[in-house]
Amino acid sequence: MKVREGFVESEGHKLAYLAVNEHLTSNEEPAIVFIHGVLASVNFWLDCVPPEFKEGRAWYSLSLPAHHPSTVPANFKLGDVDEAWFFNIMNGALQALLGDKKAIVVGHSTGGFCALNLAINQARNVVGIISVAGFHKGKWGGVEGLLLKIAGLGKWTKILFAANISISQSSYFVRRTFASLLAHNRKDYQDNPLSQRTLDNMEVNLLAQDPIALFKLFNGISTLDIADQLHRIDMPCYIFSGTHDPVVTEEQSQVLASRVPDAKSVIFQHVGHMPFIEDSDTYFNALMQALKGIIDTPIPTYSREYKNRKWSMNYPQYKKDLQRIHESEVYGLAVFDMAAQLTISKVKKEKWLALKALEQQTLDRYLDYMRESGQAVVTPRGWALKGRAEGAVLGLMPWRLAMKLVRDGTLPFQEKFLRLKDNANKENQSFFSYVYAHEKAIEAFAEKELLRDKSSLKAINKLLS
Repeated sequence: MKVREGFVESEGHKLAYLAVNEHLTSNEEPAIVFIHGVLASVNFWLDCVPPEFKEGRAWYSLSLPAHHPSTVPANFKLGDVDEAWFFNIMNGALQALLGDKKAIVVGHSTGGFCALNLAINQARNVVGIISVAGFHKGKWGGVEGLLLKIAGLGKWTKILFAANISISQSSYFVRRTFASLLAHNRKDYQDNPLSQRTLDNMEVNLLAQDPIALFKLFNGISTLDIADQLHRIDMPCYIFSGTHDPVVTEEQSQVLASRVPDAKSVIFQHVGHMPFIEDSDTYFNALMQALKGIIDTPIPTYSREYKNRKWSMNYPQYKKDLQRIHESEVYGLAVFDMAAQLTISKVKKEKWLALKALEQQTLDRYLDYMRESGQAVVTPRGWALKGRAEGAVLGLMPWRLAMKLVRDGTLPFQEKFLRLKDNANKENQSFFSYVYAHEKAIEAFAEKELLRDKSSLKAINKLLS
């Protein structure tokens, strides 16, 4: 096995990689890239790949961010980590590692999440994924789940989290015991020589892990949830899971298998979180079959690179303005839904519900646009809660005052949406014109209500039709 070590840089993070058996690289087949889970390292896969990979196949191992020997930038802070952060870093790393070459991504645990997240956002290198004990939501069981809960409590638990990592670093026995807690049958796991070799391969890295960087990473992982985006995956996808995984629940695996279009599910009986060690032969056979299935699937001729370039917009405020659409629709949905619930008048309730329907339609169109343009979707935080609180006030206050607030509330959004419309190119123009028109329709509704104009819903209904 010929191994070349290196680093790629993405978003200020330096990610370690191993390029294995490069002399066997095939121009006809996609590269195979393995991504490990948390608290492991880029050396995790050295003995956890099928036997034929040792000498007979080219492959790569790519590190997660914040895992030694990978390094984080000086400005890496609590709150940075979310779905878009993971996509931007891992997508950038793949491009730096592979250039234009296509790849199949095999990810374990958090590496599995990364594979799913790359597929959701149509990473241009990726043509297929295999999620091994992957998850859609940052809620785990077992010891890793406990660490995730500690980090999720915020900055006040940083010392406690770091202390747990330091305890693991202080003793090989603790590290081996911790690893065995990931398996269903701990004794069989510890008796398997592969479990010890895997730990030994990572020993130098595990002792050098940065507990504070890991704390920031775990804190962000605790907020992740991509369940509502899984339907956007449009490439071959295999979901590998164990029946007795103590970390990723059976419910999570079922969600992945049911929501990813045409996903193929492989379930390992009496296996926990480490199928490549707990049931090696079955796992390796399943992995080889899955890789063959993906490689034999024709790659769409429509270039994602062309599609991304076609939709690109690069004025300075573009990203913030685009995100404001998502924030606006989540907020508006909550406002109008709560107002409708609390309004006594049947006529006024129907008007609030019409506004809610427009916001739902616009949110759906936004999500479709993001999928078509290959951009990461960042779930707005706090906007739904803010909307419910303000909607409750609107639903109970005098109608004329409520309409003045609705009218005035559209103005900050109109400014952003007009800028998007004015900077749009041919491919974007229709969507951003609609977004701006929908905000103007809400403003027009409120103004006509203040004038007691019975046609106040005309612009709203026109867009809904």
